[in-house]
Amino acid sequence: MNTPNDSHVPSPAFVDALELHIRRELHAGAIHATVEPRRFAPSAWARSHRLAAGAFLAAGLLLGAGGQLAYAQVQQSAQRTALEVQKDVERKLMAMRLERAKQSLAVAQQAYATGSTKRQSVLDAEWQLQRALFEIQRIMVDMEELRRTAMPPRNELWAPTVGDRDFVMERLRIEAASAQEQLRTAESQVEAVRTAFRLGSQTANELSTVEEAFARNEGALERVARKLRLRERAISERMPMEQLAQQLQLGDAQTDLRTVQKLLTLAEARLEVVTRNAATGGATLLDVKRAEVDVLERRVEQERLARQLQVMQTQMLRKPE
Repeated sequence: MNTPNDSHVPSPAFVDALELHIRRELHAGAIHATVEPRRFAPSAWARSHRLAAGAFLAAGLLLGAGGQLAYAQVQQSAQRTALEVQKDVERKLMAMRLERAKQSLAVAQQAYATGSTKRQSVLDAEWQLQRALFEIQRIMVDMEELRRTAMPPRNELWAPTVGDRDFVMERLRIEAASAQEQLRTAESQVEAVRTAFRLGSQTANELSTVEEAFARNEGALERVARKLRLRERAISERMPMEQLAQQLQLGDAQTDLRTVQKLLTLAEARLEVVTRNAATGGATLLDVKRAEVDVLERRVEQERLARQLQVMQTQMLRKPE
């Protein structure tokens, strides 16, 4: 028997019955619309939504506040179902990519064994396989969060935990593992290309490309490591949202500056190599000009990021009036 406090709360059986009734009305409306003349006939979407609105209105008029609450519960159920379907489609697509990555790795390994491809191709195929596995892990975490909240997954550092689960932290750990694996792959590629470069089978530009990729991957891992630390502080110290955002922005700016400084060092080293090669006929004047432009662009970017970081630090140190 309902108490005075829950007299307007619909029972689970009523909510299920109402949802089933509405779905039947929607389905009947869609079928009926398909057999009506197309000229001047309302669309199936319009008819279905009018029927749904009528069903909701009738339930609300008959049952008052209880019907309104049931309507809200049905809406929440529909939202959860839609989000879960969307994530399930994403999971199936990623599973297909995983199978394709396995096949690509097998092809690359066979080609490398016969000498028809380079070691970098195998390393890249291995990374694509690992990347697909990490993405599937992330999707599974997302799906569990949806089941619990009926809301899209939240990735803000200040987002609350859900019961005993910290979904933000779980996703960050997957992201960190992925970034670490990508950095390991980039390091292996640098070693492989350096060896080939010394043997004369790889060019200076190819070596610079993988070295730059390694520098960028270092920055990516540093970024996610910072997010992990800030998430821990957000939960343990209850840091305000504004402070978290400020710390994240400042740290990312520092990482960007360090990354571009590494890229500038690589560009300057490449310019020296190209200039020496040009003196012996191993490179053209156009190659030298391109290397010079690359160095200038890196220097401009470094100066811009340094100014931006200085402004941010000044603003953080400035006391509120």
